[in-house]
Amino acid sequence: MKKLLLLAGIFIFLPAVILGQGVTTSSLTGTVIDDTGETLPGANVVAVHEPSGTQYGTTTRTDGTYRISNMRVGGPYTIRITFVGYRPYVVEDVFLRLGDTYNQSAQLSSDDVELDELIVLGISDRIFNQERTGAGINVDSDRIASLPTISRSINDLTRLTPQSSGTSFAGRDNRFNNYSIDGNVYNNNFGLGSDQFAGGNPISLDVIEEVQVNLAPYDVRQGGFTGANVNAITKSGTNTYIGSAYMFYRNQDFVGTTIGDSEITVDDSFTRTIGASAGGPILRDRLFFFVNVEQEEADNPGDNRRALRPGQSPDGQQITRVPIERAEFVREQIRDIYGYDPGRFENIPFANEALRINARLDYNISNNHRAMIRFNSFTAFEDNLINGNSIRGFPGSERYFNTNRSGPEALTFANGHYSTDSRVTSIVGELNSTFGNNISNSLRIGNTWAVPNEQSVGGGDFPMIEIMEPDGSNPNVYYMSLGNELFRIGNLLENDTFSISNTLTYFGGRNTVTAGVSYEYMTFANAFNPVWNSWYRYASYDDFVESVINQNPDVRPSHFAIGFTFDAENPTTLPLDEVEFSQLGFYLQNEYQATPNLKLTAGLRVDLPFYPIDAPRNPVVENLDLQIPYRSGQTTELISPDVSSFPSMNPLWSPRLGFNWDLFGDRSTQLRGGTGVFSGRLPFVWISNQINANGVMRGQRGYFADDWGTGNAPEWQGFQDDPDFYRPDPRELTAEIPNQINITADDFKLPQVWRTNFAVDQRLPYDIVGTFEVIYSLDYNSPLAVNLAHRPTGESVRVGSRDLQIYKQEIPGAEGTPLREVYYLTNINEGSYFSMNFGLEKLWDMGLYTSFN
Repeated sequence: MKKLLLLAGIFIFLPAVILGQGVTTSSLTGTVIDDTGETLPGANVVAVHEPSGTQYGTTTRTDGTYRISNMRVGGPYTIRITFVGYRPYVVEDVFLRLGDTYNQSAQLSSDDVELDELIVLGISDRIFNQERTGAGINVDSDRIASLPTISRSINDLTRLTPQSSGTSFAGRDNRFNNYSIDGNVYNNNFGLGSDQFAGGNPISLDVIEEVQVNLAPYDVRQGGFTGANVNAITKSGTNTYIGSAYMFYRNQDFVGTTIGDSEITVDDSFTRTIGASAGGPILRDRLFFFVNVEQEEADNPGDNRRALRPGQSPDGQQITRVPIERAEFVREQIRDIYGYDPGRFENIPFANEALRINARLDYNISNNHRAMIRFNSFTAFEDNLINGNSIRGFPGSERYFNTNRSGPEALTFANGHYSTDSRVTSIVGELNSTFGNNISNSLRIGNTWAVPNEQSVGGGDFPMIEIMEPDGSNPNVYYMSLGNELFRIGNLLENDTFSISNTLTYFGGRNTVTAGVSYEYMTFANAFNPVWNSWYRYASYDDFVESVINQNPDVRPSHFAIGFTFDAENPTTLPLDEVEFSQLGFYLQNEYQATPNLKLTAGLRVDLPFYPIDAPRNPVVENLDLQIPYRSGQTTELISPDVSSFPSMNPLWSPRLGFNWDLFGDRSTQLRGGTGVFSGRLPFVWISNQINANGVMRGQRGYFADDWGTGNAPEWQGFQDDPDFYRPDPRELTAEIPNQINITADDFKLPQVWRTNFAVDQRLPYDIVGTFEVIYSLDYNSPLAVNLAHRPTGESVRVGSRDLQIYKQEIPGAEGTPLREVYYLTNINEGSYFSMNFGLEKLWDMGLYTSFN
């Protein structure tokens, strides 16, 4: 709390504060001259956003230049430029794009007799504009409405980026992207799963006004990524009341049924999305609202395996080895003896539902001050298959890779599967202000709360039981699984992301200077407690029947595991790992209009990440006084593992330089590019792992059949449906040396890339635009996880034409302890990326857009 109060004080007294992850507005600039070519200082410039009546105004400086910042994205705008004794100059149908600066210069004609307006049409060009330097795209509302999409996700729009592969950009893992909505971070920050967004798809596509994808934005305001910065803004209300309702429906009839000459069976399924939007004025020209509600429901193929019936044979696809009479017997007996219903065992449907709510208010306080507040809520659940074959509490050799709990050889009772419940709530507010004709300011405060929670789907608390049954010569093949899924009890992840920002921009003729500081604060609360409700594995169906149904205490499971906590005051409470991350950054930038056709951007950004964590120590590990040698390059250092130590504040320097040159001044040939360093984040599960397996938070006990009553194992008292029965009492436990620990280097840095690009945009015959672009990146501070227990033996084996070194598992000083692996998170400066793209695109009069890359 003290850290937060200190940082709040910093923000109060700093003149310029900015969060550089997202841009939410546009700008307008230009030069006003008379009919002799002389500049006109003091000319009046007024831009009106016609749908909302929002007005922006300024006057030209002594050199005839002007700039208006923090303008609403979209349009149409009408720009009116006036000066006493000159004919007014009016430009209509101007559309502003997200993050761009529209250049509108004017030549005013003197007329002592008639002062009629000179009206021209605005030229909006998303390719030929001076804001384009690095690789990136803008997808506006018209294109969003026309693009085909199945998932109705922003990811269906970002695929237009030539350097993308799915959600991977410029050869980077998708967890190194940064996604923001209205400037507020919306990432899957923890990094588990393949979802890019927090919660998967938390916001309706019907809400999105424009999406911007930047791979190399040389504007230092944008940071937090080494892949791509994906920035979206939501729709606003206008002076016109609007309303819409929609439904999208898809079922199995839209799925192909043949692969080559083979016919496949497609099960019944459907996905239905129903939504409605409304917007309009609350006070005309002053206060506006926009709201959207969307519900998605799906009934998708789930677990379609079936029990074996008389006259059938296992087919390796849907018909399993399990006779239907055995499956019915097991369900009936478990229900009658223990009062637990394991659920149905075949034709188990999977469903998922989602509810998205988005509401936004925009308030024109005055011509110089405008405010916005946006609220987003997302709740969802999704059914999932049981984990395939992972285990806990035993060596990896006890995990069988030739068989699967969800494979065609076995049955899983319905309540052995699990569901994921997600809740994402976000609120962000923004205040945009103008002071005089050369200073603008944007204040933004936001918070996102993301809570994905995995849990068993029903039936109540019960141990997980899995039954193996020999199949031919293979003695270990899955046969049945029932009870609580071994990884999902109390599997909770909470991620809060707080950000505060304030952008200050100064315009002085040819120079536009931006300076600031950025701050974000993330907290993670992760409860991952495998085998918490205990796990029994039986070597055969007969052993299971004797032990569980006949309750014969002489029959033991081949494997048993249970999780526990070291918290003596809460012996049955699931332990929670808590991690905090903060980042403070500073930057300075200047945009210099060298000539009317050449714009240069130069800036420097420095980010200071730190971890305000009070992590628990493990004195037993520390007392080992390990000195593990680690060789990096030509040097060898000795590592002393400390699970409570996190990296120091290691600065990340990001200088950048970009340019845009309209070669002939007629928007026919454009050269653009630049070079710079981009600093990102990492999946914070890599940091959380250091607490998760530290030997003082939680643990697992694993017993083979002959282990009971020996060492620290209790006496076997038969199968117990009470998950707590065999749980160790934390009052009798002390810190332990675990099988594995995770540590992080003190000088560990967040990842960076040095990215350079050069591009040529050329107008071709028939209104076709061609683009040739080259990108080259070098990786710096790439995260590297090294197992310090892998020691070279000095021997090698020849594989093909290469000699590969042989390693052994050894930790000097840890002999005779359970410690087998020490994972060390450090950095490596290796990796590069090169891409070359040639693209053609054309916008047809009918509104059809075509492109080729």
